Parts: sequence; structure tokens; C-alpha cells
Amino acid sequence: MRNSCPSQLEGLGYLLAVSGCCEGVQGCLSAATRGRATGWAWEPGVEERLELSLLVDGKQVASKTAATFREGLRAAGIGDGACAFSIALPEFLRDGMSHTIAVVAPASGTSLGVGEDFVGESPPGDRWHPTQFTPGQFDQVTAAIAAPIAEEVIDDLGSGTGVSGLRGCLEAVVDGRAFGWAQDPGSPRRRLALSILVDGEPVAETVADLLRPSLLREGIGDGRHGFLVVLPSHLRDGLAHTIAVLLPDGEQLPFSHAFATTVERAVEWGETSFLAHSEQAQRPVGATAVATRTRHLRPLEALELSRSPSRGRFSCSFHSETVVLASEMDVELAELRQFAVQPGVADPLAEHQMRSDAPRSYSVPRLLASRLPQAIVDTTSFLVMPTEHEYMLDSLRHPGAVGRWGYERLPGGGLRCEIGEVPEREERVVALGAQSNSNYSHWLLESLVRALLFRPLDDGSWLYLTPPLRDWQRQTLELVGIERERILEVEPDGPVRFREVASVSRGMGGLPAIRPAGVSALADLATPSSEQRRIYCSRIRARHRHASNELALIELLAGYGFESVSPETLTIAEQISLFAGAEVVCALHGSALTNIAFCPPGTLVVELQAEGFNQGGVVWNWILASLRDQPFVQVVCPLADPNSDLPHASRDVAVDLAHLDAVLNSALPER
Repeated sequence: MRNSCPSQLEGLGYLLAVSGCCEGVQGCLSAATRGRATGWAWEPGVEERLELSLLVDGKQVASKTAATFREGLRAAGIGDGACAFSIALPEFLRDGMSHTIAVVAPASGTSLGVGEDFVGESPPGDRWHPTQFTPGQFDQVTAAIAAPIAEEVIDDLGSGTGVSGLRGCLEAVVDGRAFGWAQDPGSPRRRLALSILVDGEPVAETVADLLRPSLLREGIGDGRHGFLVVLPSHLRDGLAHTIAVLLPDGEQLPFSHAFATTVERAVEWGETSFLAHSEQAQRPVGATAVATRTRHLRPLEALELSRSPSRGRFSCSFHSETVVLASEMDVELAELRQFAVQPGVADPLAEHQMRSDAPRSYSVPRLLASRLPQAIVDTTSFLVMPTEHEYMLDSLRHPGAVGRWGYERLPGGGLRCEIGEVPEREERVVALGAQSNSNYSHWLLESLVRALLFRPLDDGSWLYLTPPLRDWQRQTLELVGIERERILEVEPDGPVRFREVASVSRGMGGLPAIRPAGVSALADLATPSSEQRRIYCSRIRARHRHASNELALIELLAGYGFESVSPETLTIAEQISLFAGAEVVCALHGSALTNIAFCPPGTLVVELQAEGFNQGGVVWNWILASLRDQPFVQVVCPLADPNSDLPHASRDVAVDLAHLDAVLNSALPER
């Protein structure tokens, strides 16, 4: 079956074609150039991302999931926008010859269409020139195109089925590695999260998502339900241990009939052996009695709370449950429109290397909201605990900083802390607090987006739990429809138990893995404007990180039509309105640049950055601009005083005005 592409969408950085049919797989292959095949694919009404196979000359050479976010796709109503793909072409194809190429969705037997402006060759000077790719005709797609898989280590598929209906088994422990498989027959594409216990203590976690030929042969889902876990080296002690694998619902995974209890091939592991746990394992609750204050907290993924998380409203159940707010997706950074290092920078090569080494893509997991009856919120750190022995992993912003709030990190992601008597309150609360609430950028991207994304689930009875707020923060909540009487500000006073807690995934899947869904929610607050304003965000009122020659800089920019503004003097509504009409935004690195989330796609962003920034600082606004389809220019400026004892992020810069003038002259659109 071939998927036709009669119409096109503009403004996505490349041309995309849309299938004319309203059902089945839609998408297209847009280009095969510069060593990558790019395009998009999705299936309306289907939650899972499409698995794709790349065929060259009739043979599969690569596979990829269509899960990369593009703002242009979202704006065009193509799912949630995370439907694009970019597949690296194998080096052996760079032979100067002509090849046929196609992208297929094996699950449905669909071959993607080709954009009318398909590009199949690289420009002269590119390393892939003159190799050419022309669209091929592959109408019959069978299981033969599936990616080749390594030979099985274990062939026995003896399994058991628990009360919950989940099935699978732990097959063996060989060379310090545990093998097995686990599947949910009721949701064949779901990948089960597993916990591995040795001698009753958690030592590792994994997801059963490895492709196993024997599972495929036996008709067990799509075969991607295997797992392999490398056990911690401290267990290599020559002793006998018991081992168990726990399913998401707490049940123990059965052992295969031929469970291997020896490690004959293990040289390094010597006499160490692992025996089947003879009784149902229990989730660890710490070694101390409940009456003591020491608690061991196990990290908990929100998805474990519901075997089949819904996409609707919370139910009326008294049990914990999870709702999916956005699916998992990939993000790719756009190429910099221009990068320049000013004269006077101490190490120009290091600055270029920093950008060259920066990750150009990242993945974010599902964005979830979990309803937790009788849960605990630590009002100091805003760690969310469904019980006194578990914590929501996504409520922890930075594992390395837990010590400041009295937690000790344990192997496997666990935490140890002292908890006394926990006071109780009757409110239903949405935990909005973050460990960096006073920073404008983090507040918008980590806290406000939680409120925005929770709105479809808010029945009006929830309060929004925060630390003490500043007035501008209250303004942002009011702007999204949360009245002041529904904001519950609490002083930092340790753990508190609430009648119900709604724990929403943070707007970042990590640092600085900003979630596209959060940025899109912010962007939707802006009303489109026909203005073409050039805005310079001045830091003259900021406490630190100034341009030492700020007034001269403002004068230079005024010659290019820039107006100088101090965003902190404006209300949040005024800032949104201002940036919604921006044609160009220029600013020193800082929170004000988060406002580019409100700028339309195509806005040119010019960031002036101090030399010596770490990788997170280098890519932060670059990511934001990529998510909004905004061309991004980054200019590295020398420090005004290289010998200053201030923290690096607080130091002033001395902008080379002549150099910046040349950059602006080449980068700015003509008026």
C-alpha cells in the first residue's frame, strides 16, 4: 500500500507533504541529503509513535521512531507535533552512486509518500556529494524488513501469569547479568518497568523493551519485551544470593522452568551464585521499624500507578491513578543561524568545541499527572511521596542537590531521610513547587507549565501548592485562570500529608531537556500580532551579568531599530504581548530570553553570551529557539574583568561593538 502526498505545508525548515486520506498512516519522506533521510509520519487516533524502517535498494539499512518534535507540525494540527524523523544514512552508501530509497511503517505495511520538492542529493562540497537517492517503489512490506537481531542467549520461554495478568519470567543469571522477559498481554506495546531485588534489597531497575527473536516466533507481542540487567559489581563476592524481579504492580516475576542457578562461564564472578527467591518478594520498606524516623524512599515512576493510564479525566476511584498529558517525544536542535566569537575571548577554540560537542538531540518521556490519595509533600524540597517509602522520581529536579534538604542518595536512585510525625491536612493540592521557584525562567518552564497542562483535569476543587510567592508569580497563575484563593502558599516546614496530591511532570525531563509540550502551552498564551518589533532586553536593572558598555550597546542597537526594554518592569501580560509582536530579540544570556516562547516562529533570536559558559548554559536558549522554529544567533563576548572573584555566571561582559555591528549587519533581515 502506498501513501500519497498531494498537499504541502510550508515553514517547517523543509517541505512536508500530507496524506490526503484521513485514516491510516500519514506522512512523507522529505529529503535524503547530507547523510540523513528526513520527513514525518503519524497515524491519527493512535497514541504510539510509528516505528519506521529505512530501505535503500530494497534492503533495510536503518530503523527509527518518528518522535521528533517540530513546532510547524504542531501548528498544522499534525498530532502533538512529535512526528518527525531524521535517520542517519550508513557510511557504506557514500559511494558516489545512485540508490533507491523508501521509508516504510512495518506494522501497517505502509510506504510513506514523497514530498513534491524531495531533495535526493547533497550540495557540491558536502562529503556526501555526488551520491544520489531517488524514491523507490516498495509496495509490499513484510516482516522480512525487521531489523536483524543478535542470537538468543536464552531460548527457554517458560512463563507464569500473575493475578494482574502480566506475564513473563526470569530465565537466568549468567556472568553477573540477569535475563528474562515480561509483557502485558492487555497492552502489547507497553514496555514494563521492572525492579531487581537481591537478598531482598533493590539493586537495579530496567525496562523490558529488548527485541527477542524467540518472543517474536512465539507470537508474544512485537517481540520487544526482553530485558538484560547488569548486576552491581559489589555482589561479586563468591557468596550465594537470592534474586527476584518485581513487576510494576508489585508482583514477583516467575522463574523459568530451567532457571540457571550457576555461572559456569563466569570467570570474574567466580563462585558467586544467584538462587530463585522462594517466597513472594516485597517492595522494600527500609530496614527499620515503622516507629523509627529513618525512611528508605524508593524512586517511583508515575506510570507504575496505573497499568493502563488514561487520557481523560481522573476517575472517582480512591486508588492512585495516572493520566497521560503528552506522549514521549524526541527533540533535535536546529543548526545555529550564525555563531561568532568576539576578539578578546580567552580561548576561542574551546568555545567552538563546546558547541561542537553539545548534544544535538534528546528524548523526553511521557508527561503524566498522577492522583495520589493520602500522599506526602515535603514543603521544603517539594518532593512528592505517595507513601513514606516511595517518592515520585519526576518531582526531584536534581539528584545531586538532595543533600541540602536532608536526603542521602542510595544506590539505584533511592533516598534515605529522617521523617518524624507527619502532620495531616484535608486539601486536594497540585504540587507546583520547584527547587528554584524564584527564577523567572525556571518558574515558567517548571512550575507554570504544570498548571497549564493540568487545566483539563482541574474540576475546580484543587488548590495549587507553592512556596511563598512573589507578586509576579501570582500574576502568572491568575493569567492562566487560577484565582488567588486557590493558591496555597506554605512555608518550608518539612513533610505534610494531604488528602490528595496531584503530581504533574515537570516542564523539563532533565537539565536542560525542556519539554516541547510545556513550551507549546506557554506559546498558546500569546495572541498573534502583526507588529514587527526589534527588542533588546536590557539587564541594566539586574543584580549581575551586565554589559559593561551597556549604554553604547543600546546606542548601536538603536541604529538597527531596536527598542531597549527591561522586562522585569512589565507585568507578565505586558511581556507576553510585547514578545508576541517581535521580529528580532537580542539579549544577554538570562531569564528574559525565556520570553521567546511567546514570540512567533521565524523570530530571529540573538544571544550575547559570556565566554566560558558550561554546556547547559550554551544550549538552554538554543533549545527554546529550536522548539519555536526560531533562527538562533549566538555571540560569545569576553569578560569585562577576567580576574573577578564573582561566580562565572554573575560576571559582566565587555561587548565588542564593532564585531557585533558586523554580525548584525549580516544576520538581520532587511527592513
